[in-house]
Amino acid sequence: MRRPPWLIVLAAVALLSSCSTGSVVGTTARTGPTGTTGSSTTTLVSTTPTSVSPGTGGSWVTYGGDLARAGVAPSQVRLGSLRRVWVSASLDGQIYAQPLVWDGLVIIATENDTLYGLNAVTGRVVWSRQVGSPVPGSVLPCGNIDPLGITSTPAVDPATGRLYALAETLIDGAVSHRLVVLDARDGSVIFEESADPPAMAPTDQQQRPALAVSHGRVYIAYGGLYGDCGSYKGWVVALPTTGPGRMLSYEVPTFNQGAIWAPAGPAIDKAGDVWVTTGNGSSTTTYDEGDSVLELSPSLSLLQSFAPAAWAFDNSHDLDLGSTAPQLLQGGLVFQVGKESTGYLLRASRLGGIGGQVYAANVCFVIGANAYRPPDIYVPCHSGLEEVVVTAGDAPSFRIAWTAAAAVDGPPVIAGGFVWSVGQSADELYGLDPASGQVVQAVPLDASVDNYATPAVGEGLLVLGTGDTVRAFSGS
Repeated sequence: MRRPPWLIVLAAVALLSSCSTGSVVGTTARTGPTGTTGSSTTTLVSTTPTSVSPGTGGSWVTYGGDLARAGVAPSQVRLGSLRRVWVSASLDGQIYAQPLVWDGLVIIATENDTLYGLNAVTGRVVWSRQVGSPVPGSVLPCGNIDPLGITSTPAVDPATGRLYALAETLIDGAVSHRLVVLDARDGSVIFEESADPPAMAPTDQQQRPALAVSHGRVYIAYGGLYGDCGSYKGWVVALPTTGPGRMLSYEVPTFNQGAIWAPAGPAIDKAGDVWVTTGNGSSTTTYDEGDSVLELSPSLSLLQSFAPAAWAFDNSHDLDLGSTAPQLLQGGLVFQVGKESTGYLLRASRLGGIGGQVYAANVCFVIGANAYRPPDIYVPCHSGLEEVVVTAGDAPSFRIAWTAAAAVDGPPVIAGGFVWSVGQSADELYGLDPASGQVVQAVPLDASVDNYATPAVGEGLLVLGTGDTVRAFSGS
């Protein structure tokens, strides 16, 4: 599951010194890159801050906005002429998790094991709660996040107002993964418990995939650290949402590796089944569920699997199929693409085992998470965001409709008539015409972003973690 060398991780910085709103810096119009099918670019960026009324633009309570990880905002959100509303004060650590938006709050997790509730209108800190001591990089056998705290995206259960997060912590000198459950309204801790299966080696495992809350359980997936060191495996753990209780777990049956590490985390279908994709396993002779799409029951029993016919080659060349999560599509289909660049369409009812796809074609090298609005999948290719158009039916297939400029490469979301993606090297937020891939809005962030930075949309806002701050945008 090694990430390519162009991914640079910023060090965690700055203790929280104030709960006041950070200064709002006006944006300036800038011409963004143009997609391969577009001939010109119009930038629509206001230099004047605006206000927003909370509660009018929906919520975003889990990665991708729903358990299928579709990445589509409520239809009433308007993000026409985008303008910056607020910039938060510096928080106490780097932000890798996607923000959540719920009940007038923007909820943020940092690598200092701290959760924040920010006022959606002003960006001021309403509450903050440090839930553990983050793990210093010097304690770990490898890795590129220092300190290592909350990396995955938490989840809010809107029915109960509970916030679920996974904190990597140091307890009595030992690395531990703790499920912490807070009241999302005020940050008070309701309960916490270990999320480490007895057979897992916590020091060698990293918890990057987003959490999923479904059918009374919290699903937590694990992979390894950057550098593929130590003895790690892909795991999925399920814990009760109501309080400490019996842990369920699934261990990928490889001697080593087989990580589950894509940022979007497990996808959950309407039956409550859990879908994950693994990275390369250690075997090149006996199939070990490396580089595979797995469907697990709600109680984490394996139901079926898919692997490319070239799984052994992929295993031996670090070509993780699991650099993105499975995309659950309409028409009973599943889409999967990873580092090897081949995209696969699968039948959800019959994954078919090794070589069981119903269609395959080249897409791109990709790490991150897609967005999906039928029939279109927007894929964050390293070479530029692509629109993949799926044709369902008896003979499913897909085609590439357009490729955006290479600078547009962050995991996308769909909101307000645009596809939004962060240019991770350019530190800009791009709004693309979904029909052509042309950049219509290019918003300078005036801040660096961390790997796989993904916007969230709710309360009439588009919000984004930028290093150790949060930026909120609105539009007319």
